[in-house]
Formats: sequence, structure tokens, C-alpha cells
Amino acid sequence: MLTYIFRPDELAFPPFFDQALIARLAAEFCIPLTESTTRAQLLYKLAEDEFRRAKLADGQQDTPLAITDFPLVEVRS
Repeated sequence: MLTYIFRPDELAFPPFFDQALIARLAAEFCIPLTESTTRAQLLYKLAEDEFRRAKLADGQQDTPLAITDFPLVEVRS
């Protein structure tokens, strides 16, 4: 097993990551601070929505690589 620890520069994080992290932290700290499970459930739902949006935005940033140097594709060309 290999454990790799990397500390990226925080300025390199995209804004959608910041929003997802903020939403998740708000959900995590809700019960200890407010003791409201209803509010915590709402915040967890909002955090999941932010995470979904972040994954969507991240997935749309890079174009997929084209398949090159693959014999089956070369035969059909």
C-alpha cells in the first residue's frame, strides 16, 4: 500500500470547489452549533447539490483525449 500526501496551493482550487467545501462545512458544523437536525438535513442536501454542480463543472473543463495509435481504429480509416 502506498500513501501519497500532496498539499496543493489553495489559490489553484477552482471557485466551484470552494463553494462545495463551504456548503459541506456548513452542514457539518450545523448540529454542534444550532442543535437543529432539520437545518442540518437541509444543509446536507444543499452540500450534495453543490458537489454535483462542482463535478459537472469539473468534468466539462477538459476535452476527452482522442483515441490514437489503436490498431482497430487504424484498420477502419
